[in-house]
Amino acid sequence: MQSEAPAGWQWTRIGSHFKRITRKNTAGIERVLTASGEHGLIDQEEYFNKRVAAKNVDGYFHLKRGEFAYNRSSMNGYPFGATKRLDRYDDGVLSTLYLCFGLRPKAAILSDYAAQLFDSRVLDAELLPIVRVGARAHGLLNVTPSDFMEVQFLLPPLAEQKKIAAILSSVDEAIQATEAVIEQTRRVKDGLLQDLLTRGIGHTRFKHPQKWVIGRLPEIEEIPESWRVVPIRTVAQLETGHTPSRGNDEYWNGDVQWLSLHDTKRMATHYVSETALTITAEGIANSSARLLPEGTVALSRTATVGKCVILGTEMATSQDFACYICGDRLHNKYLLHLFRYMQHVWTALGGGSTHQTVYMPAFKKLQILLPPKAEQIRIAEIMDAHDAETSTLLSQVKQLRQIKAGLLQDLLTGVVRVSP
Repeated sequence: MQSEAPAGWQWTRIGSHFKRITRKNTAGIERVLTASGEHGLIDQEEYFNKRVAAKNVDGYFHLKRGEFAYNRSSMNGYPFGATKRLDRYDDGVLSTLYLCFGLRPKAAILSDYAAQLFDSRVLDAELLPIVRVGARAHGLLNVTPSDFMEVQFLLPPLAEQKKIAAILSSVDEAIQATEAVIEQTRRVKDGLLQDLLTRGIGHTRFKHPQKWVIGRLPEIEEIPESWRVVPIRTVAQLETGHTPSRGNDEYWNGDVQWLSLHDTKRMATHYVSETALTITAEGIANSSARLLPEGTVALSRTATVGKCVILGTEMATSQDFACYICGDRLHNKYLLHLFRYMQHVWTALGGGSTHQTVYMPAFKKLQILLPPKAEQIRIAEIMDAHDAETSTLLSQVKQLRQIKAGLLQDLLTGVVRVSP
């Protein structure tokens, strides 16, 4: 049942203002687009770092700048599919699974307002009755073009649309500007860490690293004279973990934190003190799992290879981690930043047909750069400062997104009115 329209607004249908686009790719366009919740319509190769479409895309839909595409697949933040406007490129092609459409010549809706409307969750209530999960699964939704065009929404007068779109666009611009600073900060951090690992701090004498085989950083041709390349097991104790029997309830939901692949998102910070799953003392006693001390550096060696974190409290881990208990000569924060920088090394060492895995023999033979302890600490402090800056910026983006979510709901439904 439709709610009463705010004064001056009217209920209308998508098909009254948009027409379907079924234009085929007769121009030989090779840019294949995909719909991303965060990035909108974006080149597949740019988004996935590879092309996932069919080799022949002649039968794909040809979309031009300013036109829209509805991805009939549920995705994170868009349970009923995502509709995005093509803004990044002049044109591109899309799988025929997408529903493409554009403004009618005399539409009573502004394109910028429509882009904000479709990117909101305001239409969810109207989509819900017509969405049916497809037989092909994978979140594919059987929303027919005719059903989609019959979806109704509230439409304000043009002057109010323009003002609403301007307000929401200003928040988008603030988000984009902050994200650009985040990206630049990350690039600076990567370059700075490489420089610190190559030149150190305040050194004038350098040497070529000798007998560096397992874990070598190929981009580093010389290191400070006082630095050494050492087998990591001479300065840290290597440990791994285990999974207690899933069939025994007495081993699970206890007081012992247990780091596993379920904690991948938690590993974006420096420390992890709480895990998604916990085990009991009985689980440890009846498996190969063991308690590792606070301060241990844990590196994911399976699936999400290269994710690294410091244990913020005593805990156990699954067998998917290689863990190092640092000795007196190795600073755990330095090792954390070094391991995170070594992503290209982990990729080179990885193997496995189902999931990429770095096997334990590689960790047993791993060699690392070892500056003097005081310099390790200083390098870690410098990198911590950059991470803190990035964390602050990410918090700002999160706050801006929350602000926009509230504005979308209020402004696009007329709960809050704006003066043109």
